[in-house]
Amino acid sequence: MRNLLHADPLDLSILDVLVSAVSTDIPPESLYHYTDFHGFKGILESHSLRATFSRTLNDSTEQRHGETLVCRVLQEMADHALRDKIAAGMKDRPDRYHSFVTCFCTDPNLLSMWRAYAYRGGGYCLGFDSSELRNLVNEQTVKRKRQPFNWLFQIVYGEPETRLRDSLRELAGRIEQDPTRSLAFAVARILAGKIKHESFKEEHEWRIILHDPSVEEMQFREGHNNIIPYVDLRRQPAGAVQLLPLRKVVCGPTLRNDDESVKIVNWMLAKHGYNGVAIERCEIPYRP
Repeated sequence: MRNLLHADPLDLSILDVLVSAVSTDIPPESLYHYTDFHGFKGILESHSLRATFSRTLNDSTEQRHGETLVCRVLQEMADHALRDKIAAGMKDRPDRYHSFVTCFCTDPNLLSMWRAYAYRGGGYCLGFDSSELRNLVNEQTVKRKRQPFNWLFQIVYGEPETRLRDSLRELAGRIEQDPTRSLAFAVARILAGKIKHESFKEEHEWRIILHDPSVEEMQFREGHNNIIPYVDLRRQPAGAVQLLPLRKVVCGPTLRNDDESVKIVNWMLAKHGYNGVAIERCEIPYRP
């Protein structure tokens, strides 16, 4: 993303649409990340969260779903003569803006989440202080001086709700002023990242979204059928290890439910500097 310090008034007004659309999302006190043992261990050891390239998430169609819906809404709201230009602006192309995401849930005891993301109930649910997560996101923006498009926001399921539709209506007006302005479609794709199909609504998702990290920042791991790029999100160092705002660990419903298991988790936390973290057992009576 080019430097926007000297952006012209239209670009600045386009950015205002983005800010108004996402900055009013106020998260609950805690947000939760479901993971298996290897993910839990990796988070503690690296003091970082992984932001994964959105096109390689479990549901590879979710970003395209949001973009298709946003394209349709913009076409409905803008001048009819711009329909083809809006469609062209929303299409994939080599210079498109790439998003990397870290996903959270508002509920630490959802059986569907335990099954899908925490080794069929044999993993862990990590509770983070949401205000500190927002600070973490802001630090990524400071680190990447050339681009301000990093956010913690709430997912919308199904059709855009009123606030998001109002933002898309404003964005359609900006596109009418200059339908060739690439920044408008970059913002459209960011807003599309807020939308998922209504069948996922049980996930109660919030996500950190990071746009266009440099290739030098990227790391890569093996996926089931592809290579998965990701970026580590960590507190900026100031001469010492910067801990993540981890406040709670919930042990999954299929793990051993005894004091020794809790003690071992506490040892893991203490080894990496996470003292005073609450450890709870999941009370869901689930046995696969």
